[in-house]
Amino acid sequence: MPSDTGNVWVAEASKETEDKFPSSVVTVDSDTTSDPTLEPLDLYWEKVLPYIRFISSNEDAARKGLKDRGIPKGNDITSKIRTDYLRYKEYQEKVEGLRNKIKKKSDDYFKTENEEIKNEVNALKDELSEYERRGHELKRLLVNNVSGIPNLNVLAPLGKSETENVIVGKGEAEKPHFNFSPKDHVEIGTNLRLIDVERATKVSGTRFAYLQNAGVSLEFALINFALEKLRSKGFAQIIPPTLIKKEYMWSMGYITGHSESETYKATEKKEIETENSLYLTATSEQSVGPYFANETLEEEHLPLRFAAFSSCYRREAGTYGDIKGLFRVHQFDKVEMLSFCHPDKSEEEHKYFLEIEKELFEELGLNFIVKEMCSGDLGFVASKKYDIEGWFPGRREYRELTSTSNTTNFQAMRLNIKFKNKSVKEFVHIINGTAFAIGRTISAILENYQQKDGSVLVPEVLQKYTGFTKIPQSK
Repeated sequence: MPSDTGNVWVAEASKETEDKFPSSVVTVDSDTTSDPTLEPLDLYWEKVLPYIRFISSNEDAARKGLKDRGIPKGNDITSKIRTDYLRYKEYQEKVEGLRNKIKKKSDDYFKTENEEIKNEVNALKDELSEYERRGHELKRLLVNNVSGIPNLNVLAPLGKSETENVIVGKGEAEKPHFNFSPKDHVEIGTNLRLIDVERATKVSGTRFAYLQNAGVSLEFALINFALEKLRSKGFAQIIPPTLIKKEYMWSMGYITGHSESETYKATEKKEIETENSLYLTATSEQSVGPYFANETLEEEHLPLRFAAFSSCYRREAGTYGDIKGLFRVHQFDKVEMLSFCHPDKSEEEHKYFLEIEKELFEELGLNFIVKEMCSGDLGFVASKKYDIEGWFPGRREYRELTSTSNTTNFQAMRLNIKFKNKSVKEFVHIINGTAFAIGRTISAILENYQQKDGSVLVPEVLQKYTGFTKIPQSK
């Protein structure tokens, strides 16, 4: 498999290709190979072609984007893509020229049945086959190389890692003060019979939990509160599929053709993957984003905003700690926001999503801070990103509750979602933001609203949904 070079994978040509036209190959990593799994090839070719054209026509901007993200060898990466694309177009011109020659010569042969002309036609067909083969291999290289390049339209402040993220806001609620040592949500939830980790581990393994009794009421209270709030703001409500095709998981940028460590996939046979393989969504927007795939929207209808509820599934590969409780689990529920908006309005829309998230947590009465991610901590699809981190007194630290990202036109290009701007079609911009990650929000409520007698108060805004004001200590 291709190796990870700062989230960018650049594949080599085969040895045979390198020998025949070495000028088309700029080796970035000698251990990389072409990934054969992006099939059918022509489907993914159409998805990456707009990005190939952008990089080829705007090398300086592409190199800056790679540099801003801290990705090394940007000159090599962009030069290789541009060189391969120009070479591919040369081969296509050769192919078209040879086809025209073959057609003309074939017509001549049918008129004369001249064996010399027949031999010429066969030689031309051999040459055509070779150029088609070369073009096909270059197309595969381009698809694999470009599929590993993240969103290069970086709007975030520059920085190398999460240590350079900046606190840009905070909530009005103060941290709660206790005259006792606060517990963490796992202990509280277990004592109140809201969470059963032990039995979930028996049935499903680590990083699972049964949510039960008043915990279930809290979940549905949060869902109803969020959906009612978003409905009042004009969001269309949707419950999306939680199994989606590989092409759309790829298009949303959550698999690159190379790295799928966070996703669960369902295949017909073990270890065998086809174009019909389905992936379990790791976040709700993964199946809402493709809703308008290959469609053209009307400009006057923008923005189109959705509030989605679904279960989500993540492997949490490479993470440590938090194997008990509701915070970092393999299965969880979310209320997610997504907007298809005009490019000129995407930064404004992104700020609007952040304000909604802040409003939701303000009404829950939770203490939180807002962090702006630097360019080195953006993730693959985001151009700009904010996190809301809530105070967890049981652990005495702030922890991520929600985030919101502006992906600009990156996902829209892969999904081929455009809008009519007068006589011209442009790609929309896509904004996503989490209203509530339910398990994490319940965890924060349990820790912040815990009482000395072991009970937990219900935030006032949720009481009309739960029908109770307090979760008493279990007897």
